Amino acid sequence: MIGGTMARIVLVVALAVTLHAAGWMQGRAAERAAWSTRTAALIAERDRAAARVAGLSEALAHAQAARAALALDLEDQADADDDAGRIALPARSLRRIRAR
Repeated sequence: MIGGTMARIVLVVALAVTLHAAGWMQGRAAERAAWSTRTAALIAERDRAAARVAGLSEALAHAQAARAALALDLEDQADADDDAGRIALPARSLRRIRAR
């Protein structure tokens, strides 16, 4: 009788350990899935931010090119005014425009 009771206790303990281990493994799997989801969301946000930065960089390059073209146009107009004897844009104003 003692041997049968001992076997039942061992069986119950083994079952409890098995259930505990299975629950722990499920918890770890859920934790890994949550980390994977967070990582994917962070990577997606990083990619969106990189795309925004690239778009802003391109817009800045266009604005700088437009500003440079305007400065050249103003300089050409000032030279044309000088050649025609008209009052041209003061050099100080032209320097301010170029400095922007």
